[in-house]
Amino acid sequence: PACPRFLPTLPRRPLGRTSMDRRWVGGAGAGAGLRQPRSQAGQQDAATWGGGGGGGGGGGGSSAGAEEISIEEAAAASKALTVQGPQQALCMLKGLKLIENRSWRIPQGWYALHVGGQRNSEWGLKAAEKHPELPSEESLSNFHGTIVGVLYITEQRSLEECGGHQWAYGPVCHVVAAAVQLPRPISMRGAPGLWPIPERERRQMAEQMRGGRAEVVFHDISVLGGPSTASASSAPPRLQQVQQRQKSRLEEPLAVEEPRQAPQPPQQ
Repeated sequence: PACPRFLPTLPRRPLGRTSMDRRWVGGAGAGAGLRQPRSQAGQQDAATWGGGGGGGGGGGGSSAGAEEISIEEAAAASKALTVQGPQQALCMLKGLKLIENRSWRIPQGWYALHVGGQRNSEWGLKAAEKHPELPSEESLSNFHGTIVGVLYITEQRSLEECGGHQWAYGPVCHVVAAAVQLPRPISMRGAPGLWPIPERERRQMAEQMRGGRAEVVFHDISVLGGPSTASASSAPPRLQQVQQRQKSRLEEPLAVEEPRQAPQPPQQ
């Protein structure tokens, strides 16, 4: 047996709610192909979930060059849209909510995600019900009345084209194919529809995204049935690669495992 003095000393794992949420952030229940930000021991829920990650593994293995190009594209967002409920916004940033439902069409592109100030909103309650593993609205109170990240809308679909996704309600279903979570939410008032971001807040967003503390997370939209040809051809190059890989997985034939035969008893 190994000598005890050579055995490593394992760090104590914090108990309680923070430990549970850190395990979720580390991958459990995080969704396919999702890169989650690294958390520090002792941080509370709002800190764990409230900032974008710098680095992190998985998520398709993008090169540094492709990542920088994507960050620059996201940092150039000039318009924003407002949603209600910090938990709904978190679902959109983490790839749990792949559909943004509107009665009007949002053009393809990058948009800042703003969370309205309404408490206990209908959509916030829906997010808490659909994803009980998320932090509570109280622990995400710093999301209210702020810009929390940037989304990439890749296409519009009808309700029937969304593969039965639990967040698809229509009438116009906008596919959220990528997102960037800001390390620090930016406080400001929102507006209906698509609204222009003031220059000062645009500079703040760009500084955070270009500072190396935020990253583009490419969502696995293959569960919706694959992108249309028109939307894929006009998407950013890095996103085209991800969408093509997802489409290839959908077209792969299912592997059928041959039934195993029971071992024969030895003959006497």
